[in-house]
Amino acid sequence: MEFSEILRVVGGFLITVAILFGGAVFIRKYGLFGVPTTGPAKRLKLVESLSLDPKRRVVLLRCDDQEHLILIGERETTLSTQPAKGPMSDTPKTDMTS
Repeated sequence: MEFSEILRVVGGFLITVAILFGGAVFIRKYGLFGVPTTGPAKRLKLVESLSLDPKRRVVLLRCDDQEHLILIGERETTLSTQPAKGPMSDTPKTDMTS
């Protein structure tokens, strides 16, 4: 096999993969063939997370109109449940210490 034949085979493979990937993106974006473009509304959101030590972490979760403060370690413990304050934001706040 010559170098030009190898280059042609590899080029054809890359073009085929690019067409398949582009088609998948197109179908997902425009919802063709019954593929939904948006899913159901999400009810659970991570508001904030804080690492206490290597084995324990405190997380603040929002579910519907309630906020739950949970200690995660050897076992999970709910520390507090309160009504949510303010609207649900899109970006969770997490610590950078872990």
